[in-house]
Amino acid sequence: MPAEGATNPAILLASGLATAILAIVVIIALRRRRVPQRSAGERLLAHARDRSDYRMCVGIPPAAPTRWIEVVEVEPSTVRCWTAETIPLLEITAFFVTYPRGTLVEYHCPRPIPLPKWVHVEEPSGTPDQDRLIPHDLEEGRALVRVEFGRSTREPSSRHHYSTTLANVSDERIRVLKFGGYTKHGGEFFLNTITNRFFSALTFMEWYGQKGEWLEPGESVTDPNNYGDRPVLWAYYCETEGGRRFVAGGILD
Repeated sequence: MPAEGATNPAILLASGLATAILAIVVIIALRRRRVPQRSAGERLLAHARDRSDYRMCVGIPPAAPTRWIEVVEVEPSTVRCWTAETIPLLEITAFFVTYPRGTLVEYHCPRPIPLPKWVHVEEPSGTPDQDRLIPHDLEEGRALVRVEFGRSTREPSSRHHYSTTLANVSDERIRVLKFGGYTKHGGEFFLNTITNRFFSALTFMEWYGQKGEWLEPGESVTDPNNYGDRPVLWAYYCETEGGRRFVAGGILD
């Protein structure tokens, strides 16, 4: 979820102002993500085991990074870079991971280094979307799409990190039009995302690794890196190939 933008992964250190702006943007975008208490190399390896299509870069020189270099392979104890250079996982101090189109998944750097131009961050933009749901609103969708939660492969012991799987249990093709996470207030759930808006169909395809526009009957897709404080509701506004629209979702207490 092919990569866009520049193909040269070595990015020179930009001005101090750019560094400060970058730090603010990254904090906003990842404000709901709790930083795992593991080494940078261990976290990079966990990402590589989650998905084979992530795009990854590490900071070099490892002891005091000033620029990024792209990783082409992550092995149990080393990473191999596009220059054929290998770096031990234990020596890595800075890295970032993106989906194939460049949306940031995780950024870690003791002293922030500006990101390449092809990387973009989910952040608030435009007028916030307003939406609220109650559990009953999900009933119609249960007969068409099953939403299940499981352990996060990257953070299996965390209550706030989990995998989310959507399975098409109908006899029609289905596509997700928009989706989002909701927080609970009283007996209702209110839309609450890092952008203050619904996530798009394109974002769904990227996060869940869906290759085509439609989810075929019997097909399922998974986001292994979902996160958010419980109780949380994840809702997916969907459409069947025949034009029927409905909302499917699941609640994680």
